[in-house]
Amino acid sequence: MTLEIPAKIIEYFPDHKASVVKNMLLLAQGIYKAKSVNLEEVKNELPDLLANKTTLPDSHYKRLTRFFLLPEKERIKLSQKLLAASLKVLGAEKRHLVNSYLTLDGTKWKGPEGCYIHLLSLCIVVNGVSIPLWWEDLAKKGHSSQAERIAFFREALKHYELKCKCLLADREYIGREFLGFLSEEHLKLNIRLPKGVYREEVDAALYRSTNKQARDQHLRYSAMERKARLPKYANTGVSKEIKIDGKPYLFIIFRNQKWKVGDDPKEELIYLITTLNKKRKAIKAYRIRWSIECCFKHLKSKGFDLEAINLRGDTKIMLMVALVSFMYTLCVVQGFLSLRKRKKSDRKKYKDGQVFLTVSYFKKGKAFLRTILHSFYDFVTFLNEVFDPKNIPKSLFVQ
Repeated sequence: MTLEIPAKIIEYFPDHKASVVKNMLLLAQGIYKAKSVNLEEVKNELPDLLANKTTLPDSHYKRLTRFFLLPEKERIKLSQKLLAASLKVLGAEKRHLVNSYLTLDGTKWKGPEGCYIHLLSLCIVVNGVSIPLWWEDLAKKGHSSQAERIAFFREALKHYELKCKCLLADREYIGREFLGFLSEEHLKLNIRLPKGVYREEVDAALYRSTNKQARDQHLRYSAMERKARLPKYANTGVSKEIKIDGKPYLFIIFRNQKWKVGDDPKEELIYLITTLNKKRKAIKAYRIRWSIECCFKHLKSKGFDLEAINLRGDTKIMLMVALVSFMYTLCVVQGFLSLRKRKKSDRKKYKDGQVFLTVSYFKKGKAFLRTILHSFYDFVTFLNEVFDPKNIPKSLFVQ
């Protein structure tokens, strides 16, 4: 018996044949079941998913590889539609995201035939979880350049309204041109700096003030470092208003809580450049940046083994990442729903007073879905329910 894909699902992919949508969803569930994007592994899951033990494994493998031989334009459209579907599941319209924080980072590894895959990724933070919005394979080992990051954001801005969102990023995502571009696009920023960067600008912004908010304006760079090391400023840090190319920023130094004597001296202090107007808010927000590292971990070693990808070509890789991101989002959303009413055992309190979930939203949702998604029929039925606007949660976007 041939399984027909319900009209509710087909509506999300109006430019594609039903057979293409069916193969795409079958591949997505195969990746989920195999815990790997390697097509050699995925093909082994298809007999159980389709309840078809007679078709040879090689035939299943050819079915999967043919999917990635679709015309390039169609692969791009499918990738974008999968992203839109992911956001719909989250309860957000494609171009009107209501959350305030974005995370930017890259993950790289050696791909097929020794070529490097470098995914520059932009995520939206939902309930403390980074959800992929946009990515690009830079296909190189080193860091992205300012020009590459600006081009990357220009492309993302064609698809999303990101104005007034705050970008959280690590030390390699700096540069005058890039900071200026973010400012011109009305994006807020909160980015970590390497030690010594913008020292001249910090030392140049000197004046004394009776204003409590500006009391550290008389401090030079080295004096700020000394002050930030004092126990009194362990949690609050030291801040100073500076200008870079005529644009105002807040420069912050605070102590790295994880650093201890004997560790790398360069890691003792954390330096931030931000357009947020309060240092406490900036320090608290920067800690959210770690969520993109957790996202990469779940897409790779702890979830879908993305590093096992055996495809070549930008649009093929983009489509595979879109499939993995879609399944990742389904797991996270199910985790949100499962943990809405938390028990005491769902939380763990650490010595420093911080409280975290015992099991992440992703792991919680993934474990639950494994109990209900046994066959391709189960998966399609589940998606038919999820894609019904009446069933989409309305209040997931909470910080």
